[in-house]
Amino acid sequence: MKNLKAIADVQSGKSPVANAVWWGFDPEHATEGLQAAIDSSAKRLLSLIRTPKEIGIRVSKIGDAGPGGSIEFDNCTVENTVGYGIKVQEKSAKGARVTFTNCNVINAASNRQFGGEWSPISLSLPQPDIVQTMGGIDFINCFV
Repeated sequence: MKNLKAIADVQSGKSPVANAVWWGFDPEHATEGLQAAIDSSAKRLLSLIRTPKEIGIRVSKIGDAGPGGSIEFDNCTVENTVGYGIKVQEKSAKGARVTFTNCNVINAASNRQFGGEWSPISLSLPQPDIVQTMGGIDFINCFV
């Protein structure tokens, strides 16, 4: 269920913090709510994520044109995935800063036959026209 008042506060600039739950966030299938929160132009993004077994957390298409602000993952755990654990792609050094703090990637990328990225942490630039210089990604006190 969407929290229309909280969304309006973020979009008007009244609140600098967006919580992905306000957009109808589903922790099992996070993409839609999380992307809406990222697109809101909030200065800070909060979310609770539990990843499905196939894949972990993916952040992508934060190009040179934005959005700005920060996307923070605090105390997250990605565990027992077949594919990637954390995947950051097409992330511009000019766009929003992405920070993973106190996060754990445990037994990720367990299937080498997985049809996609196969690594606990993947940083990639599959569409170089979106990003001139990749960067703006911090891993603080994380464990793989």
